Amino acid sequence: MQKRMGLIAFGIIVILALIWWAGIDETISIVRSTNWKYLSLAILMQALAVITWALRWRVFLNRANVRESLSRVLVAVLVGIFVNNITPGARAGGEPARMYVVSRGKDEIYGRTFATVMADRILDAIPVMLFTFVAFKYALDLKIHVILLILSISTLVLLLILGISLLFSFNERLAKGLLSRLLSLLKRVFPHKFAGVEEKIEKKFERGIMDFRKTLIDLSKDKVVFFKTLFYSLFLWVVMMLRTFFVFM
Repeated sequence: MQKRMGLIAFGIIVILALIWWAGIDETISIVRSTNWKYLSLAILMQALAVITWALRWRVFLNRANVRESLSRVLVAVLVGIFVNNITPGARAGGEPARMYVVSRGKDEIYGRTFATVMADRILDAIPVMLFTFVAFKYALDLKIHVILLILSISTLVLLLILGISLLFSFNERLAKGLLSRLLSLLKRVFPHKFAGVEEKIEKKFERGIMDFRKTLIDLSKDKVVFFKTLFYSLFLWVVMMLRTFFVFM
């Protein structure tokens, strides 16, 4: 209970710090001039987006035999969103955070849970690419060269990141090579922590990689899971765009 209250207090402090950083007077001015009808609709869209995200991820988790209640998955998603919002890059820590919430106290499912997170992020690329192509066509018709350049660069970066992620996910040799380098770095940074337990930790990581690869391959072959989660993804991005639309109304 004390730990939970501490986390709530930390969250409140972070929110207050963000308001102070943005400007208290400016924030109050914006709140006063807000159209509450559109704000309510934006909040509703955000709630739908979070629930849809939790439902989509739970499909992956169930397929990977990681049985969790919807409420637990929903909490994990909310924790991930919070961490994303306070870390650089908006995606830096949210994925490990929600993976930790679901896997906490269950070491044997870390690899499978990580695979579901990876599948969740990879699937997001499909609606992103669809909407990017729509925006690209719109910018092409209007001959807006700056937007065309930005869309082209962002698409190439997305494809590059996706390609590298898939390469390391499905190639066991590359994954183990990356693991070896990571462990070497950790041993240099924390030599006392690894003293006497190096082999045990290495075996644990290797077992996690094997579980991760097997789960990700199984998920990629299941057509029912693919189409169900794709539907959730498309709906998720539609409500997120509606949320943005209502915010700027």
